[in-house]
Amino acid sequence: ADCEFSYDWVRDKVPLFTQVLEEYTCADGEGIDILEIGSFEGRSAIWFMQELHVKTMTCVDTWLGAEDMMRLEDVKKELPLMEKRFDHNMQAANVSSDVLIKVKGDSYTVLPRLLVQGKKYDVIYVDGSHTSHAA
Repeated sequence: ADCEFSYDWVRDKVPLFTQVLEEYTCADGEGIDILEIGSFEGRSAIWFMQELHVKTMTCVDTWLGAEDMMRLEDVKKELPLMEKRFDHNMQAANVSSDVLIKVKGDSYTVLPRLLVQGKKYDVIYVDGSHTSHAA
């Protein structure tokens, strides 16, 4: 099955990702650990895993949609399908369960827990809520 995405908010960021993360594209060493806050349907996570040498990809999201998404009618109707699409896309992209760590929850709750667990990351990509009061 092919990946299913309702929106492509990643394509315009690829040149920047490629430039900033160039050092992580080679397969030397054991790979990098990435934390992504705000995963939506998984498009950026899949890009990271396909283009970089990734050991673990931790995706944190509520999969309920951020407040800023609720204002966009075409996005709002897709929200009930978001987590299901994320799961489908990870499977369609043949993402290994050894690599993907899916964490459902808001970053206020999840990040302190990851800190207590001693988790460390080489790359952190923040694309969660886009409202100033959510930061």
